[in-house]
Amino acid sequence: MPGDTRETVRKTLAYLRKSKEIKQANISIAVPYPGTELYEMAKRREHGLELLSEDFSRYRRYNSAVMKVGDLSPDELLKMQNDAFASIYLAPWRWGPMIRKSGFFGATLTFSRLIKSLIGGNADFITARQLGISD
Repeated sequence: MPGDTRETVRKTLAYLRKSKEIKQANISIAVPYPGTELYEMAKRREHGLELLSEDFSRYRRYNSAVMKVGDLSPDELLKMQNDAFASIYLAPWRWGPMIRKSGFFGATLTFSRLIKSLIGGNADFITARQLGISD
């Protein structure tokens, strides 16, 4: 987000990892969609943002980053996203609440995302919404 740096992202992710109150977390990279203020700020290189691609096919929340954020390159943002997803969902104390909230199938989708992030897969994640069930 505007004004973020490696340190602010690191602190946020550390909080998510440690917090017992947070049972699930969605870790997305901000996407500067055309027509939004975020897009305009990134185009103007304001608040530490820099738009690096206008290829709309790359505008996704996972496995893609199209702007530099502070001192973080797109590759660094992706690595932090994958590392955070893995470290948060590898905590066994999150598994029970996740299964209770999302059901077995939802938890299986989350674990498949985790495995993909651990092996560095670049395929888009399959979501429950794509399969016609609530996410």
